[in-house]
Amino acid sequence: MDPSHDLTEGSIFKNLIKLSWPGALGRLFENLYDVVDMFWIGTLGGVLATQAQAGILFFNVANSFMQMLNSIFGPGSITVISRFWGPRIMKRPHGPLNKQSFINF
Repeated sequence: MDPSHDLTEGSIFKNLIKLSWPGALGRLFENLYDVVDMFWIGTLGGVLATQAQAGILFFNVANSFMQMLNSIFGPGSITVISRFWGPRIMKRPHGPLNKQSFINF
């Protein structure tokens, strides 16, 4: 995308697609990686492979949930942290920084 492109002009849908396709493509590859894991472990066969697939499925769901929380709270907390960090008010950003670190963990 042209750096001088004004996103307030033109079709909202086209601008949204231009901004969102890299993230959507990245998420597609993450999901493809998870599917390949499931198939590969399924080829091992036996009861342990089935249990391993269940474990991977549980982890993938939990990981997706944590990524969703990070996507919701991350941008807002980064804005608050930057607001205090920019003018060098160093005592204030520790609250949002600690909360965001906990969510990311």
